[in-house]
Amino acid sequence: TPPLPPAHRAPELTWTVTPELAVQIQSAQGAYEKLAAQIHVHILHFPDFGRHWIKTRCKAPPDSFYQQAMQLAAFRLYGRPTNTYETGHLRKFYRGRTETVRSCTPATVAWLRSMADSSANHATRQKLARAALAS
Repeated sequence: TPPLPPAHRAPELTWTVTPELAVQIQSAQGAYEKLAAQIHVHILHFPDFGRHWIKTRCKAPPDSFYQQAMQLAAFRLYGRPTNTYETGHLRKFYRGRTETVRSCTPATVAWLRSMADSSANHATRQKLARAALAS
């Protein structure tokens, strides 16, 4: 891709790091490394279904399906919907741009509540799930 014309370039920022600021940066880095060392990642290979099944059987976008699945897992863990933040790329803008996608919509909350309601029937849950996937 060609470089931006000079009129569109942001000015380069230069930083002056004082000795006091350097100490604070080192402290923050140490705190970050301590927290990062506490993260444990376990990857689970799930062969039962994937993107193709979601598209053909559920007739849903895989990303929406996964976002709603994460919402349901969080709802079952914490008893409430959770805030989520996902980056969405907008290709029609010059050089691309990102925007936020919020998967916790009112339709999602209605579906989550139906999943927790033992009196909700399958048809109701399915209707609410489709609305959540479309929202």
